[in-house]
Amino acid sequence: MDKPSIYMAGKVYFNCWRHDLVPDLRMYMEEEEYIDLKQITTEDFIYTGPFFLSCDHGCYHGNNTHGVMGQGCVEPDIEGKMVQEKCFEGINRADIVYAWLDSEDSFGTFVELGYAYSLGKEIWIGYPSFNVDMWFVYQTADKFLEDKCPKCAFRKLLKGKKTYLNLDGMRSLYLN
Repeated sequence: MDKPSIYMAGKVYFNCWRHDLVPDLRMYMEEEEYIDLKQITTEDFIYTGPFFLSCDHGCYHGNNTHGVMGQGCVEPDIEGKMVQEKCFEGINRADIVYAWLDSEDSFGTFVELGYAYSLGKEIWIGYPSFNVDMWFVYQTADKFLEDKCPKCAFRKLLKGKKTYLNLDGMRSLYLN
């Protein structure tokens, strides 16, 4: 069986959960590598994004930087539009979009999910606890899993764990 290609949406922060799932993610530091990078093959899947500039100091991680636009050790010339296009390219290449939703202010993630949904991508959502205010975002997902950690939820979904949220029941729970 071929490895699935997976885009991992969710808030970006220094040493985030993606680094535990994609061992080589930290090795890309130069702007040229960032621009040219299309995928990283792991033991179980092909990672299609998002990609970050990494300096081990966390220089590129902060509010509204998406892991590439901070003031860092290296002076990249990367603008927001390029970051968005690179993320959309990663979603285009993905079979599956996995999103970890642990915050109501994951605005970039919401855009990524809407984009993936419009393309008909398979969408998996993991979250630490059900949030009734996220009902609209949950509508995009094919699979859901509640777990304490993003990498645990991802691994369970990748192994085919059959834990799904009943959207019809959810609708009747708080929309009627």
